[in-house]
Amino acid sequence: MLFNGIVIEAGGEGSLNGSALKGADRYDQGAFLSAGNMTAPRAAHTATVLKDGVCDLPGAAPCSVLITGGQSNGTSVATAELLIK
Repeated sequence: MLFNGIVIEAGGEGSLNGSALKGADRYDQGAFLSAGNMTAPRAAHTATVLKDGVCDLPGAAPCSVLITGGQSNGTSVATAELLIK
């Protein structure tokens, strides 16, 4: 959850075949919206909110979520990327 109450979900495992997912969504005010795609599909990864801005003030710097590691269909993912709200 970001500092302003918005929830970001990124990656995970598909319900049909268990394959890693690369999509990211944000949940804001009762609705899911696309937050784009990560560069690699990931499951069992970490997500850390970075304090690089105040998310709920107009004109403030964006908040970032650092996504690291994980698995992609049985293979370790040895990269990191930023999702920016």
